[in-house]
Amino acid sequence: LLLRKSFTRIYSKAQAALRETLTQPPPSRHPEPSTVIPPMMRDAKLKTVVLASSSPVVGKLIAEVQLRNKTGASVVGIEREGENIINPGADEELKTGDRVLLLGSGDQLAAAEALMMQQVAPAA
Repeated sequence: LLLRKSFTRIYSKAQAALRETLTQPPPSRHPEPSTVIPPMMRDAKLKTVVLASSSPVVGKLIAEVQLRNKTGASVVGIEREGENIINPGADEELKTGDRVLLLGSGDQLAAAEALMMQQVAPAA
């Protein structure tokens, strides 16, 4: 009899715990976008610029171009001959045909593209 009362109490507690668990809404599998993207990055955009041989940045290191100082945009990736360079270092040389991935605001990206796509005057 004592053993039966003990089992009854355990069974009762298990039922209550199970009922409580099943009545709670399931947890969200996908966090809200506002919790995934930091507030400072909400206005950030990405843009890809393909470097032509006439680009003034071809043959220069990222550090030499000073893109972030001049435009506010940053180079966050380069696709070169089917290979991806994610977050390239300042000592990475930019080459003809590189697909350069830029990060910045709309204005910063426009300024960066203008700087990278300027035509170099042919040497006289």
